[in-house]
Amino acid sequence: MDHKAGTGDYAKKINRGFLQTGYEWVFQGADDLTFQPGWDTSALKVAGNHYCVVATNDMSNGSVKRGLFGTHNLIRRRYITGDVLYEGYDHNFVDRELCGFAQQAGVYTFARNSRVRHHHPLWRTAPNDPTYVKSLARFREDRELFLSRAHLWGYHGLSPQERRMAA
Repeated sequence: MDHKAGTGDYAKKINRGFLQTGYEWVFQGADDLTFQPGWDTSALKVAGNHYCVVATNDMSNGSVKRGLFGTHNLIRRRYITGDVLYEGYDHNFVDRELCGFAQQAGVYTFARNSRVRHHHPLWRTAPNDPTYVKSLARFREDRELFLSRAHLWGYHGLSPQERRMAA
């Protein structure tokens, strides 16, 4: 990236990658993932011709495993008319907002068998490091921003995990 590290880095990177590609589908993820065999074909099969935001199963987050949203999503290009992710958050809730808008539009689905393991200290599947510390440092501020914007897509509530983290 050609900018200094700061607020919204993850969203900025996803948005820039989207602009620099032309494929029909773009995957929104980071470097803390392990793709399980068949993850892509499972997601595309569930997407069919209609769905545009396909949440993959991160195999850790309870809300994700219930299909409420995806931390890592396969996104159909035709659905995106501006930025893929809102850059106003420091890091957290960009995925929830993406999925919330897609749910409101009726183009969100969950691909339970599309397994993309998310390695993260919260799930005890990765050690804590400076990147994870930074990503959680402004969680409360991101939560407040998320709550202030939730009316835009119809808010469905925070997961128990997110309520504990925000307390």
